[in-house]
Amino acid sequence: MRAQTGLDILLVASGLGGGGAERVMVNMAAYWANAGFNVRVVTFSGVESDVYLLHPDVDRVALNLRSVSESTFSAVVSNFRRVKAIRQELKRSNPSVAISFLPEVNVTLVLAALGIETRTIIAERNYPGLDVISAHW
Repeated sequence: MRAQTGLDILLVASGLGGGGAERVMVNMAAYWANAGFNVRVVTFSGVESDVYLLHPDVDRVALNLRSVSESTFSAVVSNFRRVKAIRQELKRSNPSVAISFLPEVNVTLVLAALGIETRTIIAERNYPGLDVISAHW
């Protein structure tokens, strides 16, 4: 049984597919779980697209809200749903800190955390010259 530190960490990602940012997040989650932190990983995708496995002490919330948008309107609706779902998770779990790793997820987390007293850390884990974020973001 691991000791509880009283510090809750919520990590937000698009999914646990085979990218480097996802690998970093899974490694960080395992490190913190081993150190006794309460760690929860929230992903927009479901578990069917997972490549990386989480430490057994890490809670997982798979929102199943990842989709390809065929229009600007559907993109706005999809993003609103993700922001709303992350906001509900922030309110429900009340983490000490919420952390996200990639541009679109970072924007989603920042919007979801508006007005909620949760420390929020956003981190880029990519090379901006090769991973250009679209103008609407």
